[in-house]
Amino acid sequence: DYQCPVCAKYSLDVEPSLVNKYVAAGQLRIEHNDIAILGPGGTADESMITAKGAYCANEQGKYWPYAHWIYSNQLGENQGDFNTERVTEIAVAAGVEEQAFSSCLSSETALTHVAETTSKALGLGINSTPTMYIGDQQIVGLKGIAELSALIDAELAKEGKRAVVFLINDPDVLVGLLIGGMMVCLFTSLSME
Repeated sequence: DYQCPVCAKYSLDVEPSLVNKYVAAGQLRIEHNDIAILGPGGTADESMITAKGAYCANEQGKYWPYAHWIYSNQLGENQGDFNTERVTEIAVAAGVEEQAFSSCLSSETALTHVAETTSKALGLGINSTPTMYIGDQQIVGLKGIAELSALIDAELAKEGKRAVVFLINDPDVLVGLLIGGMMVCLFTSLSME
């Protein structure tokens, strides 16, 4: 959830270390699926607006810049700061094309995507962000690079697997990846390789 200050800390402070240490070495893939759980619902729900924005930015290949710009511009939960106009301004600063972004942001497709993703996460019992899976172990809350590295290294040592970090909540993907290899899931479907 883009209103989650702990998710922002993870995204801006911890995740770059994972990228440098594991992704760059080809040992780890990080995926995010964005959920909207901190807002009150309705058309002005800032969690929903920012998650739809992530979907729309991804449509233009700008997911990661958008995510980092949004997290860098948090001003508090449910303060009215992530309204449609401000999110669009942030997205444009992150490099999206404004007209296509605005059209996508108001689309039923973006709304349906985020609603389904959120519903799946809630169905898995995820009600806090970030929630992470390393292998089949659920980790809730912010963990530092040392703790995450130890958990990732332990999974990588099992039969030389490639690690996958997910901020995701698709149960079909979850099962497939648990069977096929190590997984770290952060529920906050995009890959950074």
